[in-house]
Order: sequence, then C-alpha cells, then structure tokens
Amino acid sequence: MIDGWHPAIGKAILENWSFSPEMAQGVGNQHDHDYSGGKNPDHTDVIVVGVVLAAALRHRANADEGNDISKIKSFDRLSLTPKECQAVLKHTQLQIGALRAALGC
Repeated sequence: MIDGWHPAIGKAILENWSFSPEMAQGVGNQHDHDYSGGKNPDHTDVIVVGVVLAAALRHRANADEGNDISKIKSFDRLSLTPKECQAVLKHTQLQIGALRAALGC
C-alpha cells in the first residue's frame, strides 16, 4: 500500500528537520528518471543514479542484460558511462561479499 510513498515521506521528513531544500527535493525525486535538472549535476542527479545503481545491484542478473541508462539524463550530467557503472557495481559487489564473509553471513 505504501510502495512509492517513501520518496514523498522522506522529503517531508527532511523538510521538517530543516535539511536543505535541494536535498529534500532530491529525495522526493529519486525515481524521476526523466528529471531534466540544470546543466550541472545536482543532489537529485546523484540520488537518482544511486537508486538506479542500487536496484541494479539487487537485481544483478538483469543489470548485466543491459539496463539502458542512456535514457536517464542524470547519468549524462554526472558523466557516467555504462562501462563505468558496471565497474562500480562489480567493485561494490566484491566489497559487500567481503563484508558478508567477515561477518559470517
């Protein structure tokens, strides 16, 4: 029932706690793959990319099949190529594996 509400709830909490309007806006727009933003990257771009990469990491098999990030403008504004994103995902997966091994998970 609350699926999809968490960005709006997160934005409201950040506004209530007096976080910057840019940070609150970024959290509120985290699923906006069509976010046009300005010429330079901003908080929303970083959060959109983070959410997309986190989802790709959770669904690693699908990510390798070619998650088309070329349609998400935030990747362009951050100058991230698909090859660089795959490298980030691979490195992150290795780090998570090492952490799990260290914790015995």
